[in-house]
Amino acid sequence: MNRLLLGFCALALAGAQPLQNRILIARSADGINWQRTNIIFCDSADVPDAVRGPDGRFYVYYQGLWDPFRDGIMVAISPDGITSWERHQVRIPGAETWPGKPCDPDIILFGDTFRLYFTGDPTNDHNPETYSAVSLDGWNFMLEPGIRFEVPNWPVLDPSLLWTGETLQYFAGGAAPYANWHAHSIDGLNFLRQPDVMIDSLMFSNGLALDSGYRFYGFRNMPPGGIKSVFSADGGTWTLEPGWRLQIDSTNPLEFRYVKDAAVVRTDSGFIMCYVTRKRDAAVEENRPPGRFRMRATLLPKMRLHSWAVGTSLYDISGRHVPRLQPGPNSTRHLSPGVYFIRSAAGPVTKLILLR
Repeated sequence: MNRLLLGFCALALAGAQPLQNRILIARSADGINWQRTNIIFCDSADVPDAVRGPDGRFYVYYQGLWDPFRDGIMVAISPDGITSWERHQVRIPGAETWPGKPCDPDIILFGDTFRLYFTGDPTNDHNPETYSAVSLDGWNFMLEPGIRFEVPNWPVLDPSLLWTGETLQYFAGGAAPYANWHAHSIDGLNFLRQPDVMIDSLMFSNGLALDSGYRFYGFRNMPPGGIKSVFSADGGTWTLEPGWRLQIDSTNPLEFRYVKDAAVVRTDSGFIMCYVTRKRDAAVEENRPPGRFRMRATLLPKMRLHSWAVGTSLYDISGRHVPRLQPGPNSTRHLSPGVYFIRSAAGPVTKLILLR
């Protein structure tokens, strides 16, 4: 999901899906100055998070394609964080049938136990919350009861967590423009909300402990975009570090439009970053003439057949692509009631309200 809900209708459609993004790998000796490896971690993926597991291997969680028509949380495991990736679909029984399916993974270790924090919307009220699940192997998870963090009548998106001493710091998107929800926990289950955090319009994406303190990486959803970082000596006060960690390289054929969502993990000799960019061949909206992106609303009774033109795409309220849409008559039997958006290759964006 997108971390920032500003101009929600437009953003939900403009935001890329895993199919449109790729994750690349960069390396650094100090966590500040980064060198691109031009290694593609995954060519259809989004919102990564990384950790070094109890076995010393590197685990990268991300939103990827389970099959050509369905995306979900996945994990890739590597002995060195660069090569020889072993990939698994992340299973969370009890959450896989939610209308707002698990997405936006963030992983925290509790001893030898993996705790996965993720975005979900089990009631389909379009105000998702943060949930959690635990695992011993890193891909077969057990859903934990209750909600980890919510804000009534507001979306809570894409959690990012970090231990700072005995306090688990929690940040998430969906707050006021360019701000992060913020909360503390001492057990990883019960979170106490803190004042929202806004630093240089950064959406916090991944944090890690350093010898001298703590660092969070974030990215900007507004120009000039790119990846920056903030530092805290004690986990209490965060200060913007000078410069950019990465900005888009327009000469690099692997990068396009943005670099964002840095997931950083320490190695024995430095740091590895998995970061997101747009695939150039997936950029459909960039070349549209101004003024073509407009909205109109359509009411459609549930179960009705609706005819779609060639090149039409359907998206749900979170901006996620709804698969199996074919030209010609289509049944809405498999869709939940709610708000959808129709985007045609040569026409306006239509807001579709599917009734019960």
